[in-house]
Amino acid sequence: MTYSVEVSFAPANELITSFYTFLCTKAHKRLELGPNWVKNTTEQLSERFAAELKELEYWSDWGQLQLLVWQCPKKETTTQFLLWLESLSVGELFERLSPWISTFPEDLGVVRDRVSYFLSEWDQQYFQSVSSMIVDPLITDANEKLQWKAARGPVELIELATNGLYFEPVDQAHRVLLIPQYHSQPVTLLHCYRGITVCQYSSDQLPVIEDNLPSPSLYRLTRSLADKTRLQILHYLKSGPKSYMEIVNHMQMAKSTIYEHTLNLRSAGLIRGHVLGSSVVSYSLREEALDWMNDQLKAYLK
Repeated sequence: MTYSVEVSFAPANELITSFYTFLCTKAHKRLELGPNWVKNTTEQLSERFAAELKELEYWSDWGQLQLLVWQCPKKETTTQFLLWLESLSVGELFERLSPWISTFPEDLGVVRDRVSYFLSEWDQQYFQSVSSMIVDPLITDANEKLQWKAARGPVELIELATNGLYFEPVDQAHRVLLIPQYHSQPVTLLHCYRGITVCQYSSDQLPVIEDNLPSPSLYRLTRSLADKTRLQILHYLKSGPKSYMEIVNHMQMAKSTIYEHTLNLRSAGLIRGHVLGSSVVSYSLREEALDWMNDQLKAYLK
């Protein structure tokens, strides 16, 4: 049995993603937004709120909020979602999340109130100032993927949307919720639960602001290839799929180093990450990406 796919996007999806991205300090060095984004954003916040964020305990499982956005009846604006979230009782929260999540905090109502407060402040102090540039392109991207869905199977649709994640068929029915995102580019965010995976893929719909700059896709491809170790990994994968540890052993490098290289290659779309459940179990070469790079480079140089 394979996956069913649902494509979804609402402004609250990106509100949550931008907040998660800001808090996830370990990922800042990879962001295409650049090193100054965190600094400039912090300066935009009030001193009180910036101090509160510094003290906020990091919570990795923001995918649960994406499940709530998905279920929200009216979500054309972030305000609609936030008001709905604040109105949910503890019992309603449990009913909406329990089909996929088995463990809940004892103080679920307190958690809801804290999340509502931080997201509301983040919306007012940061997200509203950038939403006009970001939201419409992400809506366009989601509509494009809906058109693809009509012509492609679910596994192919996921791989094309994520630029290289191949979800291996599973025994039980499983749903994948595809959501375009901007702030965590070039990384695809995966949140796996019982029976559903929230997959937030990097969108390339946002326009290039400066003239004569290459597209994000072309820049990722050319940058990724400009490294000897990554070229060696591609050469190793030409013989067929390899597990992460097989790549580590072949390259004789630290796991952390290989992780960064495979993440770079995957984000560029040069390799395929074979996903089973919640894990990438192996990698394989995406030779078609070289053809796409050639086409993009020719178009850019015209």
